[in-house]
Amino acid sequence: MWPGAYGKPKKVGWYCVKAYKNGRATCPYCKAIPEDAIKKAFVDSFNLCLGRNKEMVDELLDCIAKELNDETITVNQRALSRKISNVEKRISDLLNLKLDGKVDDSAYEIKYSELYKQLNELKEEREHNQIFSSKAQSKQLRLERFQEILDDKDKLDSFDDAVFKTIVDKVIIGEMGEDGVPDPWKKLRRPTMI
Repeated sequence: MWPGAYGKPKKVGWYCVKAYKNGRATCPYCKAIPEDAIKKAFVDSFNLCLGRNKEMVDELLDCIAKELNDETITVNQRALSRKISNVEKRISDLLNLKLDGKVDDSAYEIKYSELYKQLNELKEEREHNQIFSSKAQSKQLRLERFQEILDDKDKLDSFDDAVFKTIVDKVIIGEMGEDGVPDPWKKLRRPTMI
């Protein structure tokens, strides 16, 4: 958020991207959160991870790493590549049959369009899997970097932007209230004991 004249920031805050890009009407309950509040919350959360919850964090990181190291993506990529090669070979064989005069034009057009459609679907699926795989690799690198930071760092006394960017992908603030209205300032409340 950059209010003020001459483009100079007077107060830096975090704001709902949807409301910022498309107008307040798309997210009427959003509020600007001061950046200092985000930084303080990050430092507090990070220090909690380093403190008494270290075993729980290590367990969580191991679980995430196991999920990211899923071998089915690699196997699926190989299978898709084989299927694509087979369809391309069938298209080539169909073309050879047409050139040899063993297939008439109408049968060729029908079969070619079927094979071409199948080929495009397989290529789209392979591209989707490649994107998913690259995202998984990126997450794996971030996870490894997070583990290094947790191992090397002592408690944070002040906000560290490099650590923040390594660990945090997205900040979600607030939640839906009991009455169904979004509450961007929702705070954790302790249950009262009766």
